[in-house]
Amino acid sequence: MDEETPPDKKDFRDEAIKKEARKLKARRNREVSAWWGFSLFGLVGWSVVVPALIGVFVGGLLEHHYTGSHSWTVALLLTGICVGSVLALFLLAKELFKKEDE
Repeated sequence: MDEETPPDKKDFRDEAIKKEARKLKARRNREVSAWWGFSLFGLVGWSVVVPALIGVFVGGLLEHHYTGSHSWTVALLLTGICVGSVLALFLLAKELFKKEDE
């Protein structure tokens, strides 16, 4: 009895090896494209905008219920921008300094 791999399974195995080698080569030779830059720009933008809008919303609610001498909306807007900027820096650092094995 000859226990060779059937031709269809052998072809599948060879194809899988070729695809894996192509993936590994693409990861090693990763070039930065314009789409990658646009996606990173959007990621940073949304990570700043969302906390700022939350700050404006909560500040508006606080001003509606608790009127005072200072503006809750402006204070929480600036807080949201600061929190969003720190979050954007962490996301940017994570994206730019990814390990090669990921």
